[in-house]
Amino acid sequence: MITGSAFAGKRYAVLGLARSGAAAVASLVASGAAVTAWGAREGPRLALAARYPDAVTFEDPLALDLSGF
Repeated sequence: MITGSAFAGKRYAVLGLARSGAAAVASLVASGAAVTAWGAREGPRLALAARYPDAVTFEDPLALDLSGF
């Protein structure tokens, strides 16, 4: 997994939680970033919520102000 200190302490939104989206979430969390994620299917959201219960929040991007990411 690729990690980077440049991501630490910053906020990122990941939209789409298929393989590449889930990998992006894992890399960002491992790097110390705050992650807000969303995917259309509930299964991937539940899997990531169980894996990173305190590191990832889930919000629908249509109801989220994305300007702070």
